[in-house]
Amino acid sequence: MNSDNRRRSPRVNQEKFLRVTVMDPVKAGIKKATVQLLSQDLSMHGIRFRTYDFLPLTTAIRVDLKLEHISAPVAIPGVVRRVRELPNFRMYEVGAEFHSLSPEVLALLTEFVDRHA
Repeated sequence: MNSDNRRRSPRVNQEKFLRVTVMDPVKAGIKKATVQLLSQDLSMHGIRFRTYDFLPLTTAIRVDLKLEHISAPVAIPGVVRRVRELPNFRMYEVGAEFHSLSPEVLALLTEFVDRHA
């Protein structure tokens, strides 16, 4: 079975600049609470990105994402659900699930994914 068939919503394989803020950097064991990076893919329910910092599972984050059809970045709360080390790159691939989405933010994400899926 293809892993894409198990997903709750379609993913857009598109690199987007974003800012990720770790809500409790001391608990996560990192020095810098906010980092700028590129996403790997995005859906209405989550995001995948790469980072040089290890983020433990269940780490609370906020993703500030700029979508081309709106002027200001959208702040989206989330939690780390998957972490995979990329040893050849000395990086980590992180999968985060969005939560507590307002109807407005969900509508913006849905519109973005529908445009690019």
